[in-house]
Amino acid sequence: MHVFNLNIVFIIGLLIFGTLNTFLTKYQDTVCISDCDTNPIYFQQPMLQTLNMFFGEILCLVIWLFYKETYSYIELDQNIFDIENSLSSTLMNIGLIFVSASIFQMLRGSIVIFTAILSVLFLHKKYNLEKWYSLFIIFLGLIIVGLNTDDNNSNFIGICLILLAQIFSATQYVLEEKILLNHNISPLLAVGVEGVFGT
Repeated sequence: MHVFNLNIVFIIGLLIFGTLNTFLTKYQDTVCISDCDTNPIYFQQPMLQTLNMFFGEILCLVIWLFYKETYSYIELDQNIFDIENSLSSTLMNIGLIFVSASIFQMLRGSIVIFTAILSVLFLHKKYNLEKWYSLFIIFLGLIIVGLNTDDNNSNFIGICLILLAQIFSATQYVLEEKILLNHNISPLLAVGVEGVFGT
C-alpha cells in the first residue's frame, strides 16, 4: 500500500511539473526583452532552455551520491543517447516557439506511437489488438490536432519539429530500455550522466 501511495504522488508530481515546465517555457518565449513598444524582440532561446533542463538532470547526481550504495555501479556510455536527447529537447523548444502550449503538449503524445513502432522493430515486442487500437486512436487525435491548428507556415514548421523530436526521443527510450533490461542501473545515475553529456 505504501508503494502504491508513493506511485500516485510521483504520477501527480509528473503531471503538475510537466505542465508547469511547458507553460513556463512558453511564457519565456513570449517575454519581450528589447524594443517592446516599436519592434519587439522576444526571449526565444531554445538552446538555453534545453541547457537549463540538463543542469536540472545533473542535480540527480547529487542525490545519487547519497544513495549509490543501494545500486551496483555499472559504467555508462551514454554519448549516443544524450546526442539524441539534446537534439530532441532543442527541437521541441524551437517547435514550442511556433505553436501554442496546448498543441505542443498534445503533439508530444506522438512519442507513444513512435516508441511502439520502434519497440516492435528493434525489441521484437508483440502488442495485442487492444493496444494497436489505442495507438490508432492516439494517431487520429494527433491528426485532428494537426488539422485544427491555424493554417500558416509557422504552425506547420513547429508541428514538424515537435514530431521529429518525438522520433529522436522514442529512439532514445527504446535504446535505453534495451540496456536497462540487461543491467541494474540507478535511474538517478542514468539521468545525471545524461545531464552531464547533454550539457
